[in-house]
Amino acid sequence: MALFADGAALIDPVGTDANTGKAAIGAFWDRVIGLGMNMRPEIERIVVCGGQGVLVFTMNTVNDAGMGMAVDVVDVFELDEAARITTMRAYWDSGCMRPVQT
Repeated sequence: MALFADGAALIDPVGTDANTGKAAIGAFWDRVIGLGMNMRPEIERIVVCGGQGVLVFTMNTVNDAGMGMAVDVVDVFELDEAARITTMRAYWDSGCMRPVQT
């Protein structure tokens, strides 16, 4: 949570309501972790220009039985002068998802 500014907004995916403030962002991550999936990101590219950045990656989520999903994601960040995240927008939809089995 130290990566986020106090009034930060996380929108995941874009088009849904923003999780605004550290408490709401923390609750969002608690819900994601609470799904009980093993998550492994595969980072393709990171680009930082001034106070903005882009992260292109695939999030692999697999349950204990080896079944899950791979989701291709583009995250766009805005940063403050202390390099803390003020806005994070995650771009993905159902077309970015595919089943995986390990």
